[in-house]
Amino acid sequence: MSTVLVVEDDEQLRDLFADVLADNGYTIRTAEDGLTALDVLPNASIDAIVCDVMTPRMDGFTMISLPRQMGKI
Repeated sequence: MSTVLVVEDDEQLRDLFADVLADNGYTIRTAEDGLTALDVLPNASIDAIVCDVMTPRMDGFTMISLPRQMGKI
């Protein structure tokens, strides 16, 4: 099954996304901000990312652009 990385700083919303996706058969990894998400990416095979745009420490636009520049997604 596909693995989805959920990046969301609001814990309740992050858990809700994770629960709904898991209930639909996806494997879930979570991160509370863009920097934490970048730490997850090298250690997991991620098929899709659901990312909040406005997270602390690193916004979602920057978080998505860095792995894309490195050819990781």
